[in-house]
Amino acid sequence: MSDFLDLEVVETEKKLPPFLKVLCILTFVGAGLGILGAIYAMFMQGFTLRMLENSSNAYQSNPFFKAFDNSAYIAALKKWGQINNLLALLGSALCLFGALMMWKLKKSGFFLYVGGQILPFIGMYGLMGGLMPNSSGPLAGFAVIGQVIAIIFPLGFIIMYGVNYKHLK
Repeated sequence: MSDFLDLEVVETEKKLPPFLKVLCILTFVGAGLGILGAIYAMFMQGFTLRMLENSSNAYQSNPFFKAFDNSAYIAALKKWGQINNLLALLGSALCLFGALMMWKLKKSGFFLYVGGQILPFIGMYGLMGGLMPNSSGPLAGFAVIGQVIAIIFPLGFIIMYGVNYKHLK
């Protein structure tokens, strides 16, 4: 009778796969830095605009720097800057919350994460949309390169989380 009582209860609860654990930890770090960066950008918005306006005035006085005219960027930043920062903050918070839910193996966390990754692109393309038609200077290519890089990492993480979707319940 004592042997029967000493049997261990087998746990059927699923464990977090190691790769999903690594993804979640990387997301915790990235989303935390994203939240801090968005808050910092919100507070620095006015200073950034003043600095860009001052540099734009200096460039206009020297014909050599005419190619580096940033008046289009200033106009786009005035229109989309705070919206971009707010969407980045909200997107990072959604990614963090989604990763916490996936840490607990909940499928709904994946969809929150994907939404959090997509949301900042609305602000980025609103901000960059004001630049692209006017971009013809020597630095125009950097805007396109920045957008491509900004798409590669979130897309990679969405794919990696998607591969691990089968482990979520």
